Amino acid sequence: MNPDNNEHFDDYALTFTQSQFEALLLLVQLGHWMANGIRIEKDRYPAYDHLLQYIFSSSQQFGLGDSIVYDDKQHTYLPTEGYEISSGIEEIKKRYDDEMFWAELVERFANRDVALEMGEEQLKKSSRREWLEKRTPHLQKYIQEFDKNGIKNLRLS
Repeated sequence: MNPDNNEHFDDYALTFTQSQFEALLLLVQLGHWMANGIRIEKDRYPAYDHLLQYIFSSSQQFGLGDSIVYDDKQHTYLPTEGYEISSGIEEIKKRYDDEMFWAELVERFANRDVALEMGEEQLKKSSRREWLEKRTPHLQKYIQEFDKNGIKNLRLS
């Protein structure tokens, strides 16, 4: 789905309990962070920015006016530092980043090892199944190593 698709959709009203809205607020922020967090301004998904602002603007209706405030200088709603701490969003992001770091490191090392083991020509000719079978022991090796030692044994030559 293209987030910037401007197709017309009928308006719908949704009803949330306080706890549902708080969960929605957190999920929208996390989704926004995932989609736009690493993008420079010109590459952002404006529809996601607008949706985040819409949800933020609704926060006062749920008694969260002290958590999400309007910044007159930036002309935007922003979460307060207190909200970011109490919501646990930074801890969720940190845990996600940590898990993704290790998963990506394992994947990249395993893929590199399979490519070196098979060679470029054999790799191009191999089936996905063959590649996965070759990759599995490498994945297991790196998972065990990083679970046990973290980055302690990594060396660059």
